[in-house]
Amino acid sequence: MRIEDKMIIELCKKEVNYSTVHSIANQADFNIDYFFNIIDKHMITAVVLSKILKLKALSLFKKRIYVHAKKSVLETTFQNQLIKNELLRTQSILNKHNIESILIKGLSLDFSGLRKLGDLDILVHQKDLLDAIEALKEIDYYYVGNIMDALLSSDEKKDIKLQLNWNNQFQLHNKETGILLELHTNLFQRDRAYRIKLDGLWDNIDIFWDNKIWSDSLNSYIFSNENLLILICMHNAIKRSLSSNRFVLRSLIDIENLIERGVDWNEIIETSTKCKIMPFIFFSLSQARYILDAEIEDSLLEDLKVNCSGSELFLEELHSRCFQSLEASSVFFSNVYKILSTFVYKSTLSNKIKNILLMHILFPSKYRMSSIYTISQRSPLIYFTYLINPLRWIYLIIKSLFRKR
Repeated sequence: MRIEDKMIIELCKKEVNYSTVHSIANQADFNIDYFFNIIDKHMITAVVLSKILKLKALSLFKKRIYVHAKKSVLETTFQNQLIKNELLRTQSILNKHNIESILIKGLSLDFSGLRKLGDLDILVHQKDLLDAIEALKEIDYYYVGNIMDALLSSDEKKDIKLQLNWNNQFQLHNKETGILLELHTNLFQRDRAYRIKLDGLWDNIDIFWDNKIWSDSLNSYIFSNENLLILICMHNAIKRSLSSNRFVLRSLIDIENLIERGVDWNEIIETSTKCKIMPFIFFSLSQARYILDAEIEDSLLEDLKVNCSGSELFLEELHSRCFQSLEASSVFFSNVYKILSTFVYKSTLSNKIKNILLMHILFPSKYRMSSIYTISQRSPLIYFTYLINPLRWIYLIIKSLFRKR
């Protein structure tokens, strides 16, 4: 692992060893550009730079760090206030139309005021979705999922109701503010978006509704600490997973903050068991302790382990080995994990066949190729990317072998 990675991880811990940070920051081979790129990638720029400013003697990059810190703090504060204002407007409209809602993640996790926020995510009942989309037009939010969501078929783009058996998120955009509002009817897609199926979580969404709590500061319902912790653990293990090379340290910081606030572990174990997601909770908590030294007792991890099968524990140990650096995950372990996951967890037969044939390596989806090469899926050049993709894999393997430690 690079020295910059070590410094970033140290700055993310609750108890920062500033002598270690100072020593690394003043090393001759410290790469400030890499440092800035990584904290931006992991969505922790304002948090990390607010801590590094506490150093009594900064490195040669003191001026750049001050400028970057000021810019990131101001941008984060402004964006968070904008989203808070939009939350209030959104809640006002939904309440006016008697539509129940819960704020998901975002502001409910912004304990320091410096957490980077992106979209505004709100949970509504599936039966209220179409009414909510129509109501939010009153404040200039219009449905754009038919444009943004690459997983939709042509028929599903024309009729939202055709998506309801598997999709959980429906994007609305406000051109004036630039805010993307996602209306959710569940926490994750049941199918299609991931290699594994999350039926257990999908079928038990009522647990999260039943345990909602009111936040006076946000003037909104939010998830309980226990349910928030479960959700963030799942995001870390599935949506922001190491195996997909989308891991961000912000998730582990969220996990540690929620634990510090206080949670009922018995409730978390009970819910995780019922939703059949225990291996993912175990993985995320283990990762938080391993990387950030989060205060998670051995006895708790043992209680989680006994609710996982041997194959699940083996797979999540393999998943943990995907962690190579803050820049990129291990190419080898990531792909082994992807292949085996469909046989350990619930998945479709087509996904299993695709994994055996290494289709995700040889023939990624157009959506994936579009993301990698920054080319529109509709462009004829998208087919050319499949010809050059083997060269990308050769480059990634060589880069992995000679990565700076």
